[in-house]
Formats: sequence, structure tokens, C-alpha cells
Amino acid sequence: MSKISYISFFLIMTCSIVLLAQQPSHWTLTVANGLPTNEVYDLFQDKKGYMWIATDKGVCRYNGREFKYYKNKHQKGQSVTYFNETLDGRIWLMSFKNEIFYIENDSLHIFEPLADYPGESIAEYYIDQEQRLWIKGGAYESDLYYYDLKKGGDWHLMQLAVLEGSFSKTVMFVNYPMVVFT
Repeated sequence: MSKISYISFFLIMTCSIVLLAQQPSHWTLTVANGLPTNEVYDLFQDKKGYMWIATDKGVCRYNGREFKYYKNKHQKGQSVTYFNETLDGRIWLMSFKNEIFYIENDSLHIFEPLADYPGESIAEYYIDQEQRLWIKGGAYESDLYYYDLKKGGDWHLMQLAVLEGSFSKTVMFVNYPMVVFT
């Protein structure tokens, strides 16, 4: 064998031994670590690196060492899910009781314009890059509304056409960019 073959063989063996020795790192967060409950519905990492955890006991933020809990005395239920983060750094979430909240200045706020929402229930919500909050109605509603977070004002009903196929429904928006709910 040539000198290059010996060197190549040595490098391959050395690298493979090092690679086999690596163990993936992970940790488990539980009630024993400070999590309010072990029933978790959603996880989200924001732009600052914080981990947000939606549970049946509310929402908490984990900074890698400790938990901070967020509550609002006017919220109807504690179970929350569906995180979003807007360009201004607000963290948004939804409760199982059809409430939408945002976290700003280290406090949980109820989204007040939701009181004027013309739909009956909320299946999903989404906040787009234009700072519009989109809400898809509940299971028996085919309505789609949006609210302009920058301008405020009224809720707007989206004109849409629903095409029913054998496996799913396709939603086409008239005169507007597509928003897809899955």
C-alpha cells in the first residue's frame, strides 16, 4: 500500500471513531422542572430564542433555566394553543374557548376587537406579513374574515368560492392573495 492509502485509511478510521462517540443531546421538561402540567398542546420558539409552551394550564415561556407563566384575569379558559409571532415581536395564541390573546410588554392581553367578530366560532387563525389577522370559522362555517391589525376598524368578510372534491375542499379567494389553512 502506498503512503497516501495508509494516511487515508487512518483518517477514515479516526473520523468514524469520533462520529460514533457522539451522543445527541436532549433534555426533558416536566412538572418536576417547573412546567405547570405535562399536557402540552403546542411549542414555539420566538425570534429571541425563548421557548413558548401552550398547556392545559395556560401559556408559559422557558428561557433555558426557568419558566414564566402568563395569565389574564378575564380569560375564560386556561387551555391554549396555536402560536404566532408578528413582525413587532408580539406572541399570539388562541384558547380552546374561542379567545385570541397576545403577549406584549411581558403581559397576556385579550385581543379586544374579537368581541366584534361576526362569526360564531373560530377553527383557526393566521397573521400574515401585512399584519392582518385571518380567522376561519368553525366546523360548520365556511366564512373567512380578516382584521387589519395596523389600521384597526371593522372585520372584513372574504369573498371566496369553495370547490368540493371527493377528498377535500379547495378554497379560492377572489381578488386577494391566498391564505391556506391546513
